Amino acid sequence: MRSTTILPALPFLALFSALAIAGEVDLQEWIDARKAEGMSLGISLQWQRGEETGSLAFGQEPSMQDSEGGESVEGKAVDGQTRFEIGSITKVFTHLLLAESIAGGAVTDDTTLAELLDQDVTFSQPEVGKITLRELATHTSGLPRLPTNFAPSDSLDPYADYDEKPLVFAVKSARALQPLNKKYAYSNFGVGLEGYLLGKLHGSNYETALREQILDPLSLKRTDFGDGADLMPGYQSGRVLPVWHFQDALVGAGGLRSCTDDLMRLARWGMASTESATPLQLDPSRTRSVIGPASSGFEITPVWHVGYSGDAPIYFHNGATGGSRSFVGFRPDTAQAIALLVSGEGDPTEVGLKWLGSIPRLPSLPAVDRSIVGHYRLSEAINIEISVVVGQMFIQLTRQPPLNMEPMEEDWYSLSLADASVHILRDGDSVTGLNLVQFGRRLWAERLEEAPERETEEAITLPDQVLDEYIGEYSLSAAMVFTIRKSDEGLESQLTGQPFFPIFARAKDEFFYRVVEAELHFDRDEEGQITAVVLHQNGRKLRANRLNSSDP
Repeated sequence: MRSTTILPALPFLALFSALAIAGEVDLQEWIDARKAEGMSLGISLQWQRGEETGSLAFGQEPSMQDSEGGESVEGKAVDGQTRFEIGSITKVFTHLLLAESIAGGAVTDDTTLAELLDQDVTFSQPEVGKITLRELATHTSGLPRLPTNFAPSDSLDPYADYDEKPLVFAVKSARALQPLNKKYAYSNFGVGLEGYLLGKLHGSNYETALREQILDPLSLKRTDFGDGADLMPGYQSGRVLPVWHFQDALVGAGGLRSCTDDLMRLARWGMASTESATPLQLDPSRTRSVIGPASSGFEITPVWHVGYSGDAPIYFHNGATGGSRSFVGFRPDTAQAIALLVSGEGDPTEVGLKWLGSIPRLPSLPAVDRSIVGHYRLSEAINIEISVVVGQMFIQLTRQPPLNMEPMEEDWYSLSLADASVHILRDGDSVTGLNLVQFGRRLWAERLEEAPERETEEAITLPDQVLDEYIGEYSLSAAMVFTIRKSDEGLESQLTGQPFFPIFARAKDEFFYRVVEAELHFDRDEEGQITAVVLHQNGRKLRANRLNSSDP
């Protein structure tokens, strides 16, 4: 069985749901702090409050050769026309393309995948064929966050080789033997599929359809898919990174580049558009009509995510690629709008929401069925534990990290971040076991009366001065960095976006995890200095070069 593990190799085009606290925000202070940290190559920021406007920026666009092809010419200072990768803000444009397609009569909210894909497509789960365009746009389709066959050949440009053929296969095979979880679950797969289908609907591809239907009518002249000398590269941990490229299959989830001039134009249109003022056919009120809950206390419309300041809605979206971060949002009742683009690690979401006055709302959690809490035996080597932590249910396989379980139908649970489900089995009122369903297979696990004993590998103790040598950061990919630090108990390792987990020494330069079947082996140069760490997991070896050293 293939299973989700603690150490994913898949890059996410993520929606980061920062729970900002309302209050005064000094945007210049925020820019200065990012600059002082040295973790950002450049930032462009623009804002509006009523009739008052402002802009802030730092950094320089990349150098380019002069017109004679000779000496390199230094790029101009970053400003409102400097283009950045905008990652998942691309989804806003994809949703606008859907709204415009509906307004033009090409499709409806209820048009299904089966109607839009070739007639010879057979779905492993027939309900997938009934997924609607509205469900793709609002992350309620039940599709996983990424296609199960998404396996990048280049970690620095992970989406570049994922095209139509694997996309269609992923749709055909999705959710086999499982029900769909028709609740909010953020899905790059779903929105990428939405853009791909809309491109085909218009008789061309996503890029052409978006340009003709949305970008040109809104006069967003610097929002496109091209590279060029005016495009800021990614930046992470002191390294300049290449930008990401997309095939038509998933480009609608995160492939656009834009500038704060264009994003502010988009925000003003979204905030103030009326039937008579918009250059589009779509009904502007559709873009602001709340459909239902999202995650972390936010809500969702067919286009935007929504936070609140009291009862006043705040419409926003954000994004991230390997080395860039983005945020755009607006608040109609105070005529506020803000756009922030970052080349680097300064996440703008929290400051953007805070400047707009967002006050976090606690999310409503589903009821917990404590009768299924306990231990289950999947095989001689693998046990499953279901637990409740702070009102939420989690499942954990032997030597793997816990994953959130979301209830679907009666006794069915969807696992977070994976195309996998758990089906609880009962005999009357007694829980007897479960089926773990993944990749079109059912794996039975018997319920245990008592918790199994945990086997632990013996570790050796290394001197503090040796442990100090390992402390630092190691780049596994553009989006994934190992951070090694020392605690009172020894060393801990963190992969970007995950918590710290302890690692244990088997020998000098050779460490293992106890929460997952994986090892970290450190490489040294001829002078004995540590240059890299190699992850050993699932028969693969992934090298992460050292970025810097941290003093103990």
